[in-house]
Amino acid sequence: MLCILYLYFEGMLEMNILLLSNDYTIKSYLEIGQNKLNYSFVNSNQPMVDYEKNNFDIVIVDISTHKKNLLQILELTPKQKIIVISDNLDCINEIGCDICPVKYNKHRLLKPIQINTLLDLIIDFNSHECKYLQTDCFKNIKPILSDITKRFNTYDFCSDSNIIYKKENTRSNSFVLDLLEITGILDNHNTKYEIINGRDIQII
Repeated sequence: MLCILYLYFEGMLEMNILLLSNDYTIKSYLEIGQNKLNYSFVNSNQPMVDYEKNNFDIVIVDISTHKKNLLQILELTPKQKIIVISDNLDCINEIGCDICPVKYNKHRLLKPIQINTLLDLIIDFNSHECKYLQTDCFKNIKPILSDITKRFNTYDFCSDSNIIYKKENTRSNSFVLDLLEITGILDNHNTKYEIINGRDIQII
């Protein structure tokens, strides 16, 4: 699904936003955030035709389905304002995080997306700094552990104690799969940890 969304925020100029995503949650969040909306759908095999024919204030791209289009847009218009949405920690390109803010003009959000975070980034794009720059291309994921744990229903992260802890009132065995996936992510990114109480994860 590719749709063009014309969003009107109170006290702001009209914004012309291109959404490249198959995720209906993202579209619904955009609909909630605007006062007036006019949109039209075009075939998903025409995103670049549409992009080249229009001027967009912001492009929102879900790279799980439209990574190729993102790379094409970056090549055509390196300074295009782009919000990149992903469900993993893979790097988008090979240039490295240090070069990214110099060459491009994009921010990244990790699923699940929070509506306030998305709308705030749209409204005040230029005032935000990409928190993922601190990760050194995801070699050090400690700065984004809070975002990572939001993907899991049974776990949360306490930054004060550096503990990923099991939430209360979860079924006795429902956390096991989440625990295995979280520790797998930590292992893949060389993040040292220790299992405590048989369920919580102390980041070292």
